[in-house]
Amino acid sequence: MAKKITDENGNTYVQKKPFYKRIWFWLLAVVVLFFIVGALGSSDDEPKKTSESSTSSTSKKSDASDIDGKTYKVGDTVEYKGVEFKVNSFQFKADDPDASMLKDGNQFAVANITITNKSDETISYNPYDFKLDNAGNLTDLDEIDIDNDNTLDSGDLKPGATVTGDLIGQGKPEDHLKLNYNGNMFTTDESFSVNLNN
Repeated sequence: MAKKITDENGNTYVQKKPFYKRIWFWLLAVVVLFFIVGALGSSDDEPKKTSESSTSSTSKKSDASDIDGKTYKVGDTVEYKGVEFKVNSFQFKADDPDASMLKDGNQFAVANITITNKSDETISYNPYDFKLDNAGNLTDLDEIDIDNDNTLDSGDLKPGATVTGDLIGQGKPEDHLKLNYNGNMFTTDESFSVNLNN
């Protein structure tokens, strides 16, 4: 609040607070500090491959350039910010012809994923942290397959806890699909991706 001062001649002046004592200054300082800390994120934030699966019918070998480009394959375990992600399996599943909800020619694209909290803090997970990438067309994995009771919901994981569930999108079996992990709704670039069927 401004302070009124009266001089010896009876003139009244308003003395304003210095800018560093105003609330807007401190709010701006906190926002700027938040962005600086986010931009200086540590090198531990880079995703890294921690293990490789044996070759199976649902995965193909990826070369070293795929790994360097943060692209993994089904069965790989990827550690990112103290959390391990693993796409256990991927399959296409035909829709129920009596209750078809998918676009013509599309099938359910079902990725079974395990998330393990290896950090020392409780972390949140959400199916909207993931996108299905079909040649650059990014869609949510929020399709509803009435026959599937294992969908991944949102929640929190305490240190050492694990959750497994299905992420369900849609696509054609001939499409080359990837699963992109975005971190959270405030992140614009995917942190890593997993080749699902190519």
